[in-house]
Amino acid sequence: MPVARSSRSRGVPTALIVLAVLACGDGGREAAETARDSVPLHALSGIPVMPGARVLGAEGGPDAVEAAAVVALPPDSVANWYRAALVSGGWQLRGDVPDMRGAVTLHARRPDGRPVWIMIRPGADGGTVLSVIGAVPDPAAQPR
Repeated sequence: MPVARSSRSRGVPTALIVLAVLACGDGGREAAETARDSVPLHALSGIPVMPGARVLGAEGGPDAVEAAAVVALPPDSVANWYRAALVSGGWQLRGDVPDMRGAVTLHARRPDGRPVWIMIRPGADGGTVLSVIGAVPDPAAQPR
C-alpha cells in the first residue's frame, strides 16, 4: 500500500523516532527518517508503548497511522497493561471486545476527541501481536 506524504509529519515526537531507530537495527536512522517523512507518526503521540514491544513497522495516510509490534507476553497480560496505561494516561476506554480466538480490541478516546484502536492477538510462541491505529488530530474537529 502506498504511503501518503504529509507536511504535518515534521513534528514527530522524539520518543517515536528513537523507538523506530531501535526497532530498525542497522540502518535504523535512515529508515526512521524515511518513516518520519512518509507517515504522519504524530497520530500515535501520547499513545502508551508497552515496555519490551518490538516495532515491526508503521504505515498510513493523511488521516490515520497503523503501527505493528510484537511483545513476548501473553495477550491477556498485554491487554491488562494497555487498559491501565490508557486510563492512567488520560484516555477514556470506550470499547473492550474479546473474541473466541483470544484476541482483544480496545478502543479509547482522548478528551480532545482523538481515538485509538489497539488490536491485541495471540502471536507465535505465546507472545502477542499488536496493531495500534491512531488518527491524525484534526484541529477543526469538535470533541464528541
